[in-house]
Amino acid sequence: MYRILVLVLISVLMSACSKSGGGGDGERKKIYQGDLFQLYTKINAKDGKSPFFSKTCDAGIKDFRIQLVKALEDRRVEIENMSGIATSDLPQGAVQKNLGSIVVTEIPPQDNLQEAWNTYERTNWGEMIRDFEIIKNTPVDKNWVKLNSRVRGIALDDQYRILGWGNMDIKPTSEPELFKIREAVNTCAQVNSCTGLTGEAFVLSEKYAVYRILNGWLRDYPKESLEIKKEYLEVVTRDYERTFQLDRHSHLANPNDQSLTIRFSYGSLGPAAEQLEKYFTEVWSKFGMTVKIQWHQNIIADVFKFELGNAGARAFVNPSQKIMSLGRNVIASTISHEFGHVLGLPDEYYTLWNDSTCTYSDMFDSSNIMSDHYDGGGVKQYHIENIKKMYF
Repeated sequence: MYRILVLVLISVLMSACSKSGGGGDGERKKIYQGDLFQLYTKINAKDGKSPFFSKTCDAGIKDFRIQLVKALEDRRVEIENMSGIATSDLPQGAVQKNLGSIVVTEIPPQDNLQEAWNTYERTNWGEMIRDFEIIKNTPVDKNWVKLNSRVRGIALDDQYRILGWGNMDIKPTSEPELFKIREAVNTCAQVNSCTGLTGEAFVLSEKYAVYRILNGWLRDYPKESLEIKKEYLEVVTRDYERTFQLDRHSHLANPNDQSLTIRFSYGSLGPAAEQLEKYFTEVWSKFGMTVKIQWHQNIIADVFKFELGNAGARAFVNPSQKIMSLGRNVIASTISHEFGHVLGLPDEYYTLWNDSTCTYSDMFDSSNIMSDHYDGGGVKQYHIENIKKMYF
């Protein structure tokens, strides 16, 4: 019976860690774009079947949660039609530019941003269910729009945590730890008699909930150790690569040590191309490197292209399909941040899960464009050095 259980769990883990899905959730967007009701129907089905469906945080509210997300999906068209960046919500000095298909908001950068890690604790399901109870019988207004945005932000992390076995314990200091764990698991996987990590690698791995479970499997089910070690290696490799690894793309034209030319298809965004180019080149031409854009009208191989979402959609980049997706209302610094992904740089913010408070928190550095672009974070010298390592 135990052997069957472990094999079933390994099968689930293999599916969650499929590399074709970018770590289980596709390209990790900043907001969930799909059908919320379908997502939480899948999540609720994990009650009692997944170690990451929390008895404390998920089981008790699952019925209220499904009612809330169904209400949002029932009102989805109305909510999306009202979404966008309201002028009244803009900080002082912000300017909105209508570029045809999109409206771009330019927010002045904050002065004297210090290089430091900040932690922001987000809303939780208990608070959102409370707010839903207040507005559930009212017409769609800005309160529905705000609730939809909050839910879709958390939905993405719930999907990754519960369905994708996501590692929600990774911090800025985790890179050397994950590297050591990956090396130890790889060594163990090549030795049939190895039944688990030892020494420093074991101590480090116990800091991460996903690895603690895998350590326990190796301890409790030695007959399945070959399969478990294989999946352990895939999990820790996924975590390391999706969080810290640079991602070289094949969309450059004649790179040299002083200049980098990116090929882009403007498609339906032709009228906005000149302004978009400024958000790319003026921000990223730093520290002795010049960034240029080579525009193409048609979509051809090895050329990035734009995709337009609805008014409330968040921007994201899908490197495998060479797509930069922009909502019809977007912040200029967000465009510059997403261009960093086009260049091959990873996000540098970290989402943590606290099962005792049932909350997610975000760690970010406001001075870093790849960590917190809303406050006007800038390009760091090591960003340019990493880009040069990839392409020159």
